[in-house]
Amino acid sequence: MGYALAEAAKTLGANVILVSGPTNLERPKEVEFIPVKSAIEMYEAVFSKFEEVDIAIACAAVADYRIKEYSTSKIKKSDGDLTFELSRNPDILMEMGVRKINQHLIGFAAESNDLVENAIKKLDKKNLNLIV
Repeated sequence: MGYALAEAAKTLGANVILVSGPTNLERPKEVEFIPVKSAIEMYEAVFSKFEEVDIAIACAAVADYRIKEYSTSKIKKSDGDLTFELSRNPDILMEMGVRKINQHLIGFAAESNDLVENAIKKLDKKNLNLIV
């Protein structure tokens, strides 16, 4: 969806910055593209550009948690169970709502239950101007 929104905004004459995790989608033409691989990288990329934008659209959620200790090699099987500890990722949209000055901030809500009620809560809690 982010790629489609970036393409549409560009077609309408906007200067567009697209921050994207890994995908097989073709990059939109004439769009500033910032590739990231993790939630932390996305956080850093978003806030390196946030003061420059008039409108920020956050249309895809980053994972709420990440593995605390990452292994670059295979983890050998042992006799017992294996437990992974998770660390909370930063809430990028929430932080954008805190930091915004004159930016218009648009978020998305995909809920399993109580869609309208939860969307309204998110709109208020994250200081959004619009929620889809």
